Amino acid sequence: MLETMSKKLRLGLMAVTTLAVTAILIYKLFLPYYLAELIMQDEPPSYIPEKYKIQLERIHKPMNKYAGQLFKVTDSLDLSLDLILEIIDSVNPDQVMDVYYKVENKHIENSEEVFNLIKENIEIKQIDISLYKKVFLSHATPAKINRILRYAETHDLIANLAPATAKRIAKQLVKKHYAQRNIQKESRTM
Repeated sequence: MLETMSKKLRLGLMAVTTLAVTAILIYKLFLPYYLAELIMQDEPPSYIPEKYKIQLERIHKPMNKYAGQLFKVTDSLDLSLDLILEIIDSVNPDQVMDVYYKVENKHIENSEEVFNLIKENIEIKQIDISLYKKVFLSHATPAKINRILRYAETHDLIANLAPATAKRIAKQLVKKHYAQRNIQKESRTM
């Protein structure tokens, strides 16, 4: 009888452990990927409740707008897709959040301050960020920075967007942009 209870206990522990590992994998791997996919779609799937569709649209529209502006900068730098993806993977979300918390409630009047905060607080091993200061300053105007900060605050993006999801979205945006850019280049050469 004791042996039967021991087997049941072991099976129960194995089942609980399996469920816990599965839940962690879903939360850490599948969920960020799925959320990023939902945000990136032009139209949310019909099975998504209306209140979530509205939230997805609120994120999707400005994200595409700001991504378009960002890609004008990256295109001028002529960085490869692989390099940008590598940078996204390697950036520490805590460092990004540190910079965000330093500027979140401020009215930015000087883009150079923001650039210096980024340079001092975010480690990017793949490139020397100081080489891109001029490009940053020409594109990241105080007005644009303030607009992005207010949008993030208004929609509580920082609290609602997990780092894994944010990275996944960034990577998908980059891949989508580079695919579109390659299609445009091919159509020009035909």
